[in-house]
Amino acid sequence: MALPPFRDDGWLPEGRHPTTWDEIEVVFGGEPESQRARVFSNLLSWRNEVRNAGLFGMLILDGSFVSTKVNPGDFDAIFVCDEACEERVIQEGEAKELTDYVRCKERGLGDIITFLESTVRRFPHFCRLDGFDMDKRGVLKGVVEVRI
Repeated sequence: MALPPFRDDGWLPEGRHPTTWDEIEVVFGGEPESQRARVFSNLLSWRNEVRNAGLFGMLILDGSFVSTKVNPGDFDAIFVCDEACEERVIQEGEAKELTDYVRCKERGLGDIITFLESTVRRFPHFCRLDGFDMDKRGVLKGVVEVRI
């Protein structure tokens, strides 16, 4: 499941690239005390909070964090919450907070968009999982996919 090499423009090749948390740390974790390491630490903290809240699913990572940019500002993600966890997201305060776009943004995490798996299935045209597949110039690029 190794990630492919980066393109000359600093992005991964077009497509969704499944990976592991270990590989994310190796490729995107950064040097200790670096901005990249701080962003990675924020990602891991959020992931651990999500797991502790009993939420699991697929995470699609994007933004400068999954590029060769030396100092990414944050991480951007689409979190597709597994169907078994959907009631928690809808009803439980902690789970709702961890998956709320505005609350995550206020915490300085970045853009985290959460979709329920059943909603993605019923409304694929609304829940676009390919929303991060282009750079700001409209050029197709790659994103990273990992399980929580």
